[in-house]
Amino acid sequence: DLRRLWALGNQLQRLTPLSEVAASALLEAQAMSNDRLGALVSYDRWRDNLAEELGAVPSQSIERMANTLRQRDLVPLGQPPAQQRTATSAVHTQFVGRHDSFEQCYRAWQNVRHGNAQRLIIDGEDGIGKTALAERVLAVASLEGGHIAYTECYMMGRELPFNTLSTLITQLIGLAGSSATPPEALTILGEISQTVRQRWPHLPYSTPSDGNNLTLRLVDSVAALIAAVSDERPLVIVIDDVHLADTASLTAYYAVLNRIASSAFLSILTCESLTSSHRHLEDPCSVLLTDLRAISLSLAPLSPPESSELLDTLLGDTSDPGPTVRRAILTGGAGNPLALRLLVADWCDQGADSLAIATRAMLPAVRTKAAYSQRSLVADKVRYLPPDVRAVAQLCAVLGARLQDLSLFELVDLSPPKVIRAMAQLIEQQLLRDTGGQLTFVNDVVRGECYHSMSASLRQILHSLVADHILSHAGNALPSLQLEIAWHLVRAQRLEEAAPHLIAGGRNSIQKGAPHEAELALSTGYQILTGREQRVGALQLAEALQELGRWEESVRVLVVPASSFDQNEACLREVLVATAQRWMGDTTTDRLIASTSA
Repeated sequence: DLRRLWALGNQLQRLTPLSEVAASALLEAQAMSNDRLGALVSYDRWRDNLAEELGAVPSQSIERMANTLRQRDLVPLGQPPAQQRTATSAVHTQFVGRHDSFEQCYRAWQNVRHGNAQRLIIDGEDGIGKTALAERVLAVASLEGGHIAYTECYMMGRELPFNTLSTLITQLIGLAGSSATPPEALTILGEISQTVRQRWPHLPYSTPSDGNNLTLRLVDSVAALIAAVSDERPLVIVIDDVHLADTASLTAYYAVLNRIASSAFLSILTCESLTSSHRHLEDPCSVLLTDLRAISLSLAPLSPPESSELLDTLLGDTSDPGPTVRRAILTGGAGNPLALRLLVADWCDQGADSLAIATRAMLPAVRTKAAYSQRSLVADKVRYLPPDVRAVAQLCAVLGARLQDLSLFELVDLSPPKVIRAMAQLIEQQLLRDTGGQLTFVNDVVRGECYHSMSASLRQILHSLVADHILSHAGNALPSLQLEIAWHLVRAQRLEEAAPHLIAGGRNSIQKGAPHEAELALSTGYQILTGREQRVGALQLAEALQELGRWEESVRVLVVPASSFDQNEACLREVLVATAQRWMGDTTTDRLIASTSA
């Protein structure tokens, strides 16, 4: 917790200005917050005071940390700037809800500093924070004088033998100590990484050998390189999204890990959820992750308080979006940090057209697609689904919370067995999530991509079919279904039919203590209302806003000529205005009415 570390460091420094513990805490807190220059200025000031008053010098550990920060812009030979990981370049300042997991990673790093090799596996769904956690470990290791190497795996690289291992070798040879690798090992490494020969151009060429023999020699050579680098300083290697690595690299790296047991070396692998049932026993990645005897950290979605804390951090100085939008963003993010970041960025850019609001809004058509950064999260998964599975995902996006009602899938000629098999595949692909017997989308980013993968005309047809089905089967439950019916009718462009259901649903939501639902539905659906329904809608919206304590907004909604209301409506309007006057004062209320009318 950087804020707590900073506060405690400041408190200790006030009590004992020359304390190295306090100086180290402040240096680390500022560095991890991307304030490199501020950290160095504070450190230099403390070092000068230490020398002037006590004639002492800092310890090697804190001096090494400061030197690491000073050399941030230095790129090791053979390591391209785009891939360089430094003490501050990989730090996310919004680090919420992962402190327990980071503590386990830090304990593993401390064991490595004492010469004990450690292995970590960090797994979880897309966007859950695996990379952020791994990068924070890299940042701490770099600040404390360790060597770091980072490799990311991609789907397109899976068909290239030793692609991942080649990238890792390129990272390692740029680190101090790599020159101590035996020449015969460097010769083998040069066969799969041209960067090796660029650094040591006079290496001899290896004798030809068959594939199995080359792999065994390569394993020995990579192990020798890691041993040489870790002998110089403790080493941390992160392989991100290891489930996308090529088979040859996985097999070789598995063998390397089994050969290195005593080096000061921490291996961190991040991957999709280990509980994913579509993994097969013969899959090399499954073998690696199952037999590795590593510490496993499974990252779960953030809790509601943690999600709210992250949302506050992401919003920063941005104007408060209000409780309804906050609720929509938190619900849409479903505890996924990346989804929350994307939804907040989308709201800041798109406002009322943002994905978090549009998913539930009473809009005849969603005017904007998910932002490009959001689409990249799941677009490939949806695009390459089998046709039947994609059809189920698309209808699930239309159904929302009703996606477990298998009878609705018969509207598009999908039988229950076929739907169940398709949903099982969607869970395996981490598009759906089973939350205690209730199936939901992983988050609104995923649902939005599935929704937009259909044409607009097809979405209208599906919404219309679903609305008719709910109406015909509602029975006594109709009052609680009014807003859902209105939403489907609006999306089906059946606006005149939707208006009565919208009004009835708004009233029911207010009565059952759900003003957020009423406010979102009525504020976004107000444009489709006309005549008396528009007047009633305005009164209901004002009432919902007052339930939420948003007095000024409720007054602005009530600025409608009194002559347009009938007697009962005019009485309700006066009551709402009087309630606002009680909380805001007569002068403020009159000023708002005058300014809005003008």
